[in-house]
Amino acid sequence: MTDIQSYIDAAEARGRGSRAELEALRSIVATAGGLLGADARAAVAADDEVQDNLEFNLHDTQADLDRTDPKTWLLAAEQHGSDEDPDYEFGDLQAFARAAWSQMGPEEVALFEASAIAGELAPAAAAPTA
Repeated sequence: MTDIQSYIDAAEARGRGSRAELEALRSIVATAGGLLGADARAAVAADDEVQDNLEFNLHDTQADLDRTDPKTWLLAAEQHGSDEDPDYEFGDLQAFARAAWSQMGPEEVALFEASAIAGELAPAAAAPTA
């Protein structure tokens, strides 16, 4: 797989709205974000959709959190799901994954594709759909 949507779709194939999908999306974001350098993480945090998610979902007491840290992205998504509707966490994680992927060069993509989460999701993405 060479695009983030394939991984997102493979996560969803674990059961739309399921704990398994949620954990896969969290792993995608954590892994992709962890592969990025500081400048790329800053570009992710500056992405319009990501910036809106962080502004809306982080609580006032969390204003000092590093918005370029993938852990902060995960926290913001989780809080959105807790504060509003669990489905929002899924959408936020997908947005963070897409933004992170857009900052990945060929080397980071290759490292992601060699990661544990990519290996777990690859068979689901390759399976035929009904």
